[in-house]
Amino acid sequence: VRVGGIPILYSPYASFPIDDRRKTGFLAPKLGFGSDGLDFAAPWYWNLAPNYDATLTPRLISDRGVQAGGEFRYLYSGGSGLIDGEWLPNDKLLDRDRERLRLRHNGVLLPGLRLDADINHVSDDRYFVDLGDSLNTSSTSVLSSLAQLSGGGRNWNWSLLADEYELILPDVEERFQADPYKRLPRAALNFNDRRGGWRYGVQSEWVNFSRDSFCVDDGSGGCISTQSAEGRRLDLAPYLGYEWQPSFGHLRLRSTLRHTSYELDRHLPANSPCRLDGSCADSIDRTTPIFSLDSGLIFERPNAFGFNGLRQTLEPRLYYLYVPERDQSAIPVFDTAPLDFSFNQLFRENRYTGADRQADANQLTLAVTSRLLDDELGNERAAFSLGQVYYFDAPTVYLPDELAAGIVDDRQRSAYVAEVRARLSGTWSITGGLRYDPETDRTDFGALRLQKRFGDQGLLNLGYRYRPDQLEQADVSALIPINDNWRAVFRWNYSLRERTTLEAVAGFEYINCCYSVRLLSRNYLRGIGTERRNAVFLEFELTGLGSLGRDTGDFLRRAILGYQPFGGISE
Repeated sequence: VRVGGIPILYSPYASFPIDDRRKTGFLAPKLGFGSDGLDFAAPWYWNLAPNYDATLTPRLISDRGVQAGGEFRYLYSGGSGLIDGEWLPNDKLLDRDRERLRLRHNGVLLPGLRLDADINHVSDDRYFVDLGDSLNTSSTSVLSSLAQLSGGGRNWNWSLLADEYELILPDVEERFQADPYKRLPRAALNFNDRRGGWRYGVQSEWVNFSRDSFCVDDGSGGCISTQSAEGRRLDLAPYLGYEWQPSFGHLRLRSTLRHTSYELDRHLPANSPCRLDGSCADSIDRTTPIFSLDSGLIFERPNAFGFNGLRQTLEPRLYYLYVPERDQSAIPVFDTAPLDFSFNQLFRENRYTGADRQADANQLTLAVTSRLLDDELGNERAAFSLGQVYYFDAPTVYLPDELAAGIVDDRQRSAYVAEVRARLSGTWSITGGLRYDPETDRTDFGALRLQKRFGDQGLLNLGYRYRPDQLEQADVSALIPINDNWRAVFRWNYSLRERTTLEAVAGFEYINCCYSVRLLSRNYLRGIGTERRNAVFLEFELTGLGSLGRDTGDFLRRAILGYQPFGGISE
């Protein structure tokens, strides 16, 4: 095989398919050089049957040893799955065995019964950093495992789920703070129906929460246990509503009675203060009525701004929410967190995720949206939304972390929230969001993204994000076609707050009729204050035969919004 007249591969014999039929044999090898020396893998593909196959991959890492890898895939009429794993016996640098395993299945088992599972495991915290075979896995810090059975009918559904998370963080205290609860198991049953304008149903969930305990150094060689509350939670929410939706607007009324009960195992000593004063009871019940009224109108005018075929709408919206206060200070926090205050959040019944906190409310949201619509196609060309919440009573329900940080809001109105999206032409688009607090005269959040496309092969992304005292970042990425065969690749993510580059990627792609080459250089931080890393990746692909080097395409799809593999510039 010659590239540019230069021989790059010698083989007395080569066999490969020329149609979509699969063929047993060696795939293109993977070759790399790094801090661990030579890294060489020779995958062998085994076409076992039309609906299942396997790939066996011996891998030599000169400074660590020989790793065995394998993948088994299967396909049937109701779904698909795979078993994927790696094993490195006696890593020469660490003097221990290291392994990775993944089991995945998605499909129908029986009529009305579905199984979705994705089980993951690695042997140690640095597995992906040392042995990961893609640019993305080196930054992995959390591995999730999930298995779910589900089914249902026309107006009801059920699910039985178990999930847990494997934290790939070396610091014990950091692991405890980031460690989410395991749900072993979670059962849910939901029913929703309608009769004319009436809506009614029930949402229900039962969860058993558990969490690993860690030993944190107390500074003197001792151990502080990080055990925390565990237990079972039942959440029931029957509702009744009515909806009227004529062509000129909508009116929706909804009443919900939410009941949540807990059976807790707190792992606290008998003489702890909350045991003595009774504030940490093992059984807790909370019942909260929720009432909401959502109304809106739609006004239209043709030939907006003097343009024929362009229609503008004006859509005012009022949303009233009432939830009485309930003392929830003794309820532990299993899976609840505050939602980001965005435009959509203005119309939610709870400002928290999960069931551990039901926010009290007596508030009215005033919002307006204006859209520009193409009369001929009906497409939305642009939309702008603005809204604000007026509080008749100050909220009193907060999470412990919010109270500790002094995040208590007794104002009579919220910050303004605005969103904009527009397709300025066939090639220009813009999206953005802003949260402005008139009482403090401060912008609490800002984000803006502008994208320009150059045909099918080129694009430019300009992005900016801002949160006071947290982050201020600029993000620029581009795919720049140079000629029919060459394209430059670029991404720069810069923290204006820390005045440092978070990630910089630069490289090029080359393609012709017979082969393609992709070369990337990456400089990045896994987190603020961590050691800066550098890497160079080369991928060479013979059209129809396979690639040599690390797969860079998936990384570029994540790094550059709108990325598509380079296909050359057509005449």
